[in-house]
Amino acid sequence: MKDPHDFPASHWVTLIRSEYREMPDLHLTPAQMQRLWGLGPDTCAEVVDALLAEQAVRLTLAGAYAAIRSRPRARNVGAVPAAPTSSTLRTEA
Repeated sequence: MKDPHDFPASHWVTLIRSEYREMPDLHLTPAQMQRLWGLGPDTCAEVVDALLAEQAVRLTLAGAYAAIRSRPRARNVGAVPAAPTSSTLRTEA
């Protein structure tokens, strides 16, 4: 079996990006990433920089990295209809 330290950073970026996609509520600090995936500090920093650059993760106020979710489109369920304007009212002659 290959030593995890022998994998290039691009391997870890792909793996960790997929982990964040599978678990969108995942919040990890760099120290937690290092323990979870057996990364060295330099490799972890390189991976985090790449994930930040591609906007796959964001840094939270707590110092953890979380997935950036795409925003769902707003739904108009239960929305109050807009009041009619003069251009939308029809006048009858």
